Amino acid sequence: MSELRSSYEEAEKVSCLLEIKGLEIQEYFRIPIYQTNLSVVANMRNAMSSLGATNQKYRMLISKNADVLRILGLEFQQLDQKTAEQMGTEME
Repeated sequence: MSELRSSYEEAEKVSCLLEIKGLEIQEYFRIPIYQTNLSVVANMRNAMSSLGATNQKYRMLISKNADVLRILGLEFQQLDQKTAEQMGTEME
């Protein structure tokens, strides 16, 4: 049992040291990630922008066709109900 305790204590010490070192290293990197010239950051920002625009288009499309989607949903619900009745099971 003491062996496990000493291993745990050692892991805690190492963890604390790593955390302290990490905080020290952060002092050298005060530039926010979006202000760097890394191409991956620019690509990520472009992808997020495109994703936002696509989501907005989907929202507009869904809101324009809400009635059609509701009717389609009801038709599928009726189809499921009829199928369940023919199979002799109940829908929940």
